[in-house]
Order: sequence, then structure tokens, then C-alpha cells
Amino acid sequence: MVMNENNNNKYFDPLAKNATSLDFMDFIIMLYDTASCSLEEARDRMVHKDIAGWSRAINRCRDITSGLQASTSLLMQKYRDTEIDFAPSLNQLLDQINTVLLRADAEHSPELIVEVSIVFKDLSSMWRKIREREEKKKLIRYVPFYGEKVREGKPYIPYIETHLCDHCNLDCRSCGHCSPLVTDETFANVEQFEKDLKELSSKNSLGRLRLMGGEPLLHPEVHCFFIIARKCFPTTAIHLVTNGILLPVMKENFWQAARESRIIFDISSYPVVADKLNDYIQLLKVKNIISGSIISCNYFGQSMNSNGNSNIEQAHKYCQSNVCHNLWNSKLYKCPFCYMAYFNKYFDENLQLQEGIDFYRLTGEEIRDALSGAIEQCKYCSTQPYIFEWTRSNKERKEWDLSLENNSG
Repeated sequence: MVMNENNNNKYFDPLAKNATSLDFMDFIIMLYDTASCSLEEARDRMVHKDIAGWSRAINRCRDITSGLQASTSLLMQKYRDTEIDFAPSLNQLLDQINTVLLRADAEHSPELIVEVSIVFKDLSSMWRKIREREEKKKLIRYVPFYGEKVREGKPYIPYIETHLCDHCNLDCRSCGHCSPLVTDETFANVEQFEKDLKELSSKNSLGRLRLMGGEPLLHPEVHCFFIIARKCFPTTAIHLVTNGILLPVMKENFWQAARESRIIFDISSYPVVADKLNDYIQLLKVKNIISGSIISCNYFGQSMNSNGNSNIEQAHKYCQSNVCHNLWNSKLYKCPFCYMAYFNKYFDENLQLQEGIDFYRLTGEEIRDALSGAIEQCKYCSTQPYIFEWTRSNKERKEWDLSLENNSG
């Protein structure tokens, strides 16, 4: 049965109905890719006779399939201009896939999921083509295609995120960017940001740039980053990621810069401020701001394994942050693990941190290639993260370090 938007499924958030059609398609593509990874994980678990791990991966894939059904139906209802009229037949196919997955789980049969995996990859490719067709109608190329090597005549980087400040006005347990452990206000320098982006844009094209933190609205000159980012990357999708708390008190120069620089606002909705979400969305409409993703943060994941004994290739394969490249202190990093510098400092630890990529000394090709593949620090990430309901941090080491309570790997 096709799942409706009232059903409870963590892979479908009713708040997504506030997203743009292009961001909605991004979400659907991400779900198909995540489903494919879950099936790969299931096969790996069965090879190692891990029946419990096999069932977890299969059940996760079934949840994702239900989320895909709900998302596809809602997309069809909302965006008639996409000329996509195959939702009923597609959801029938997803129903059949769920039946096959249920049977595969019961029979412990990896063979049954091989064809399902192929179908998921084909559907992901199909949605990418639809998405590419739709974005041609827009001014900005929104989708970061991870298979591309060159765009606009330059070596292509699909995605970079950067902190406007490292501290935050929320203290989230297990924050992946370690913001609760930042003891002093730490702001990005506007002049250095401009210098860094000029250097990068002279060598590389960029699919998506996300300005975040911490909480970026704490920066007193946040509007300057909008202007600089758009000047350096005219066709890149530039996002601001905020919890929204400070939106009602932002001055007009902030809103003007956001409009003129075509900044997409992504709102992270946390339980403690969820009752204000509709107010934030309405404010964006009033200010004529592009509304992007509404990110539900009801659940967090804990995956750091300080023992450093995780399988590097497996950890990279299943990591949801392995394409979240970070620009921090004028260096590029493969993933947000660079912020574990704050973990080391706060808990007097000595985890081996990433060596930042000095992009000033490299060519565009070398920068792009340096960001690909697994890194040594993947050994600190468990392939079996612990998922829990959002709560505030008590700044205890165990909130980040999964190995204190479990044998991770």
C-alpha cells in the first residue's frame, strides 16, 4: 500500500512538503542511493555470517522504500509542472520490491536482492536525468553530480561546506561538528574567506556550497559571506544552514544580501524550536527568500570509535559524510572529522587528525583528487552508529565516543 504523509517513517518527513521541487528530487535521489548502499551492506553481512546485521540492513532498505513511495506521491501532487505522471506505476514497483525484500530476509537469500539493487541504481539514474532536465529551467545548477570530473572547463568539486563560526546557540549531544565543545566564540574572517574562495574558484568549479556552523547567524557579518560566495561562484548553489532561532532578529542588510545573492535557506528543525518552524518558513516567504530543505533533527547518530580499529574501506563505504568536504582555516578536509580538534582539546585526547589540503599549492585536478577516496581517519568511524533521540549535551566524552559503551568496528 502506498504510504501517505501521515505515516511515521524516518525516511519521509512531512516537512519536506515545504521544499522546492529540485530539492525534493535531491532527497529522492539520496534515498535511492542510500537504499543501494543498504543492500550492499546486507550482502557483506551475509558473507560474514552476520544474520542480525543482514536483517537490520534489509529492514532499513524496506523503510527507505516506504519513504520513497510517500515522497514520490507527494512530489506528483505538488509539482505538476515536472511532467512526471508515472507515480502510480512506480509505487507499484516499490510495493513489489518491498515484498521481495521481505522474502529475502526470511530466506536469508542474497540472490534475491541482487536484482533489487540493480533496479534501485537504475531508478536513481532515471531521477538524476529528470532532475537535470528540470534544473535547465532554472538559473542555477542545483545538483552536485558526483560522477562529473569537469564542469565549466574546470575540475569539478560537487560539494563543500564551511563554518562561518564554530560555536552554536544550541548544545546538541554528539554534534558531528563538536560545537558544544567550542569554549570561545570562533568566527570566520571575512577577508580570508574571500581570499580562499577566489583561490578555489580560479582552479575549480563547485556544485554546492553550504555556509553553516555552529550557527552561522551568530556571525555579525554573515551577509558579507553571501556576497563574496556569489561573486566567486556565480552558478553554484549556495545554501545557508541555520536552526532559524535568530532569523526573526536579522537586519534588512542580511535579507537584501540573501535575495541578491540567491542564497537558499536550509532550516534544521530541532525539537526545542520545532513549534517556531512555521513562523520561520513564513518569514522566508515574506522576505522573498529561496526556501530549501527542512531538515528534521529529531534523531542524532553517534559513530566515533576512538579505538581506531574500524575497517577503513567499510567505514568509508557506509559513511554518510564521505562527500561532506569542509573548508576550515584555509584548508580543505575530506569530512567534518577535522572538528575533532575540539574533542582533542576539550578531553585532552590525541586522536590522529586529518592533514588539511593546502589548495593554494595544488592544481585544480590535484585538489579534486585529494578529496576522493577513504582516509586514515576513517578508522575512527564505526560502521554501526548508535541512533538516539535528540537531547542537549552534557559535554561528556561518552556522547561522542561510541567505543566507551560498545565494541565498535
